[in-house]
Amino acid sequence: TANAIIRSLDSKKAIGEIINVGSGNEISIRELAFRIAKIAKIKIKIRYDEARERPYDVNRLICNNKKAKKLLNWKTRTTMDEGLKKIFQWAIKNRIIFQAPFKRFYYSQTSTITYKKGVKVVKL
Repeated sequence: TANAIIRSLDSKKAIGEIINVGSGNEISIRELAFRIAKIAKIKIKIRYDEARERPYDVNRLICNNKKAKKLLNWKTRTTMDEGLKKIFQWAIKNRIIFQAPFKRFYYSQTSTITYKKGVKVVKL
């Protein structure tokens, strides 16, 4: 991604263009969650609640990177799993705290998940 951004800064063809940068491989949100859980070495259960679905929510993601390839002579160099591992390791090293911005009706309390030095701490 950073390489594509740098290439776009040097390309006159990229001026005024909207360019998607991604692998071009489709992945469902469910599969993405399971891949992240595997990297984090945690087991997860996913409950789908149709009542919370909004008309603009997406269930799967795919990036059309043809324009990036054509205008920037760019191609992916990192697989999805490699990228997720790098981001996860960065988050562990830089102590990122994830907290829900709202109280969920299906939990009695909101939870905070903190990763620090590879240890998962859940606060209720």
